[in-house]
Amino acid sequence: MKAAKHWCVLAFLIVMCSSSINLFAQNTNSGDIRGTATDSAGAVIPGVTVTVKDVDKGVVKTFTTNGGGLYDTGSIVPDHYLITFTKEGFTTLERGPITLDVSTQTINGQLNVGSTTQSVVVNNNDVPLLTTETGAQEATLTSEVMAQLPQTNLGADWEIFTVLLPGAAGAPENASSASNPGSAAAINGNLPFDSVLADGATTTLPQSQNSDVTVFETTSEVKISTNGFSAQYGQGGIIYNQITKGGTNQFHGAGYEYFSNDALNAFAYQFGTVGAQQPELRFNNFGFSVGGPVLRKKMFFYFNFDKTIDNTVNLNTETLPTGQNAAMASGKIVFTFIN
Repeated sequence: MKAAKHWCVLAFLIVMCSSSINLFAQNTNSGDIRGTATDSAGAVIPGVTVTVKDVDKGVVKTFTTNGGGLYDTGSIVPDHYLITFTKEGFTTLERGPITLDVSTQTINGQLNVGSTTQSVVVNNNDVPLLTTETGAQEATLTSEVMAQLPQTNLGADWEIFTVLLPGAAGAPENASSASNPGSAAAINGNLPFDSVLADGATTTLPQSQNSDVTVFETTSEVKISTNGFSAQYGQGGIIYNQITKGGTNQFHGAGYEYFSNDALNAFAYQFGTVGAQQPELRFNNFGFSVGGPVLRKKMFFYFNFDKTIDNTVNLNTETLPTGQNAAMASGKIVFTFIN
């Protein structure tokens, strides 16, 4: 019996380990840097030491090119990286810092014959604009870009920017409109079916199809996959992958408020209307965030507080029958004939 129990425990551990490996392989909140080391003639160079440094967190990882001159970092956190190629008999090549999002980026290194004490620094972020690793049609909305785009609704929400994607059109439903569709957008003529992920994990409920959207301040980027993406997502339609911010090796903080009030709004133009009143609007979305190291170069934290106060008064008017007309009050229909 004891031997049987030991075998059962061993089988359980093997299944759990294999499941963990599978889940890691399907992780969709990370990036990957790969490339080839060559000499000035284009011949591959094996045994090149490739150092990949996370500029913001100070984390350093070291790789070695294989017999084909290839290196691959595997899954790493999206961030800013400095890549250094070093080999005896060749000058040191430093590239970056490059910005890695949730994608696979190819960063090659061409080394010149010389001393390792000599170095060539390439500061420009010359990452290829054309992705050749996959046939997926994808776009990335970064926090830097979204912060400069105008918000057309109360508060701040990245969903309103989906209509700006190539081939996208608003697909109005419920309270959405063609100009403010939320995530209900049709891209390249496809139906507006989508799934919203948060750091690679789905937030879309199977019954109601409602999704949780990350707070605008905590969103580092949104990876939008529209066609030809990997089967790891498990479904078709549009994939919105929200990547949240993380702490860095330095302490950083931010405070914000998205303020809306009718006193700042212009009057709607209505020909012949004098003395029109603005509908009352009192909306405040405010908060703060702070991040930094727990253990320098090893562990980090990020915290955000967000609150919305909406004291807007919505007035709806209806036409009711007056007490002066008995026929209207009783629900009768009165026909008047004119001869």
